[in-house]
Amino acid sequence: MNDTRRLVQCVRDGNVGGVKAALVRGANVNEDTWSGGAGPLHLASEKGYLDVMKLLLQHKADINMMSSRKGDHGGTALHLAAEKGHEGVMELLLGARADTESLDNNGITPLHWAAYSGQLGSLEVLKSYKCDLHALDKEESTALHLAAAHGDLEVVKWLVRRLIYQQVSCSYDELFYKDNIIR
Repeated sequence: MNDTRRLVQCVRDGNVGGVKAALVRGANVNEDTWSGGAGPLHLASEKGYLDVMKLLLQHKADINMMSSRKGDHGGTALHLAAEKGHEGVMELLLGARADTESLDNNGITPLHWAAYSGQLGSLEVLKSYKCDLHALDKEESTALHLAAAHGDLEVVKWLVRRLIYQQVSCSYDELFYKDNIIR
């Protein structure tokens, strides 16, 4: 078995020692042919393997690489972690400068994936990294639209509260702090 294939298998298994050994032997950290189009970072991200993620990032895994695996729709590791609710993985990726506004093949952000999947923790993490709560996908749907379509009332409430607060804050700033002081 070649080193990259071994790396993929060890990532799937969450085998930190095996991942370390494969990387030391020169496995390609961004290779996706042995995993149906998903790179090692995608595999570790969707499983929530934080220690494996750290190793892959230390070895220069492409943080914003799009998965070509069927069903991933070109999502990045951040999309996959947001969908599964792996908040620690998301924090690691975002701390390493993953793009909160990255788009999958359908023009959908990690925020949309989290909202559709009902992952409130993921939404909180993305919000803390200043993601655009008003982002539109190719169909001009927001995360709120997707949460409502999926029927997740808690996510709908969460988004509505944040969107209203954001709107009120912007209006207040426009009125009082942008040379538009009302007298």
